[in-house]
Amino acid sequence: MKRKSLDTVPLDYPVGTSERMPILSRMVTMHRHNRQALGLPDCPHKDLEDCAFLIYDSMEAATRTFHNIDHLVDLVKGADPIQISAIAFHDIVYYQIDGGLNDMQREYLHDIITEKDGIIAITEEKRESTIEMVMDIFGYKYGQVLDPFKGMNEFLSACIGARVYVALDKKGGCDPNISNSLNAKRTACIEATIPFRGPDEKGRSPPEVLFDRLKVVNQTYDLGWDEEELVSEVQRSADLGNRDLENFSWTDRSAFLSNTWKLLPESNVALRQNVHYISELAFAMKKMAGFFAFLNPETIYYSFRDPEAEAIVQEKTAEAKKNIDTSLTYMRCKYLALSVLSAVAELSGGDAPISFFMGDRPTTHVRSKSMNLEEFLDMEHEPAKGLKFDKDVLKLLCEGRKLETKFDEKRSPLGANLYAHIGDDGVKESIKYAVHPMDKTNALLLLQSLPSKLVVTILAACSELAITRSAEISLILDTFSEGSDDSK
Repeated sequence: MKRKSLDTVPLDYPVGTSERMPILSRMVTMHRHNRQALGLPDCPHKDLEDCAFLIYDSMEAATRTFHNIDHLVDLVKGADPIQISAIAFHDIVYYQIDGGLNDMQREYLHDIITEKDGIIAITEEKRESTIEMVMDIFGYKYGQVLDPFKGMNEFLSACIGARVYVALDKKGGCDPNISNSLNAKRTACIEATIPFRGPDEKGRSPPEVLFDRLKVVNQTYDLGWDEEELVSEVQRSADLGNRDLENFSWTDRSAFLSNTWKLLPESNVALRQNVHYISELAFAMKKMAGFFAFLNPETIYYSFRDPEAEAIVQEKTAEAKKNIDTSLTYMRCKYLALSVLSAVAELSGGDAPISFFMGDRPTTHVRSKSMNLEEFLDMEHEPAKGLKFDKDVLKLLCEGRKLETKFDEKRSPLGANLYAHIGDDGVKESIKYAVHPMDKTNALLLLQSLPSKLVVTILAACSELAITRSAEISLILDTFSEGSDDSK
């Protein structure tokens, strides 16, 4: 979403800075020319390097699979100079995913927050006006306990960014009033990237709340903004918040799911490992489906006093709703498929790596020749006449997401077969028994809720693949074989 009368400065400016340049050099160049675009005096290259190293060290952590440098590079394309300087720092802190602060982050934050028994709070001790302004823009107070899911990461990121930019401005001999104003604008942009917020207790949207705070900040810190500039800064901030969640309005469902799948390892440590147990994958999918079930598309995109932007927001919101609905059904099918394997594992001897029951992923020449579960399933199966199902979801399960991940294949043959056999109503019924952790009672109830023919096929396949459990699986198979000829 582009605001009126706002020039954009792409990441690859100026001429000669190409995508072939190493990312750290691109980041240094980005900061140097961004300062020039903002009319700020230059500062020593070493300071720009330190700034780039700080961002790189944070966003290239092993824990980052989505909120990394690639996300930053994507986000700055088409952004304006203020937004670019905010984007550079907006995701630098991800406390709960990274397992705390790294050493470089702690240098900037050690006197701003206290950390005790997993609780992070703003210090009671008064800090410099730069940090107080960040607090005011976020609506935070001294001594306040921070919520990791409601702005804590964005606030800490903004504090680091503010201190870094103030230091750069001092080195360059920038007018303190200009530096202060720019920091307020950057901070407002970062505040607007706090996602999925509805109206507050007064019925104000996040941009309206931000506008009210900026009015006070403008007076408190003598920024000299008139009404038009205040409105413009909120519009700029809302635009960045929308950009940050742009993928929710993608029209390509497969690409959207691929992007969503990048988030899973960030919130599930087990998925960062090389071996993935069925229960771990099932739990990750359950959490993600739960998040999507409560996600309100009306809380993703916002505009502020701009009818043209409002129309775009409505279009994006409608597309986001389609993505959320499709993805939720897809995730429930995936969770059900993993729960079926979890049920077989539980009844035959306990949890196991998923490859034990599904076969190897064809990552090497040797493994590409080995058996897999898909060989035993009917991928040409057409849904029964009158069965209620989403064609887009079935297509995604059959054909797969855009991108492969380390922990999950693009295609979901088992999920596709289940969905094609039982449809939406069947998934809704069977998923009642898809508990985590799986137990024997629910394992049996889950299998019994599915068509006998399909259960027999799955059990027979698992028996072929997990040979040490063949005897146990055969006992389970006997209880379903009698009914395998019925239409259930």
